[in-house]
Amino acid sequence: VIDMKATKATVAIEDNTLANSRGLDTDTEANDQGGAAIELGEGDASSYLILRLNTIHGNHSGSKMYPGYHIYNNTFSNNSNSYRGFNSTSGSYRAIVTDNVDEAGEWKRLINNIFYDESGASNRSHLEIIKANASHFEIDNNLYFQTGGSPRFITNYPHDWTSPDTYTGLAAWRAALTASAFDGWTGKDAASDSTDPEFVSVPA
Repeated sequence: VIDMKATKATVAIEDNTLANSRGLDTDTEANDQGGAAIELGEGDASSYLILRLNTIHGNHSGSKMYPGYHIYNNTFSNNSNSYRGFNSTSGSYRAIVTDNVDEAGEWKRLINNIFYDESGASNRSHLEIIKANASHFEIDNNLYFQTGGSPRFITNYPHDWTSPDTYTGLAAWRAALTASAFDGWTGKDAASDSTDPEFVSVPA
């Protein structure tokens, strides 16, 4: 886990493999959390992060996303790992989770990333966007792929942030973003895709 607390500097994390952070070792589903590759402990979040050209694989979640975070050209793969092992039906697993804080003029950018998951379980999603400000959130040119099913997206819009909805499939996600209740979200993720990235194994 890389903990991004308590710095106001611009931080760049690039060309790394971030893998196998499994979260808390507890016996209760309610506490089966934590373990994102990019996480926040106690203290303020970094003001600016550039996360690019990384492979983020096999963690409890991929990355938290706070105001000022720019996430480009990464591969998020099978981030559904807990102390119970991969693909547990307990807990919830997200590739990207926003911060639950309304931005004050700081941009978030999520561009040119690959999101890949081999489990079709209902407790997985590629994105969870809660309380983000549409006017300061750029999201496009991503690839979302779910083996044996369709990618899932979670957002609170147009409801209170405590009542999020799940959209299954990229077409459903785009349709939701064009609804009148999603003021300012129209056109986001318009150039994204959900085809198989066709990963191959590297010869030994």
